[in-house]
Amino acid sequence: NNIATSHFNMEHYADALAFYEKARIATEKMAPINYASLASCYSNIGLAQRHLKAFPEALVSYEKALDLRLKHLPKNYSDLASSYN
Repeated sequence: NNIATSHFNMEHYADALAFYEKARIATEKMAPINYASLASCYSNIGLAQRHLKAFPEALVSYEKALDLRLKHLPKNYSDLASSYN
């Protein structure tokens, strides 16, 4: 995720997206799954997709992040509000 964020900050959005996907895959393989981290992965993927102007794909990623947060995290979880933003 740090590599992805570095690429994102350098505006290398396609490279960032590839590393965010790798982070998502690694997170999904963890046992037990850390749903907060997985939701963040999807949110970061959506952000990179948005910067690549892949708006429909970004929306799907943001919705996955929100769905994970609603299903698996406390209702007062701080990132829940950012999902709606």
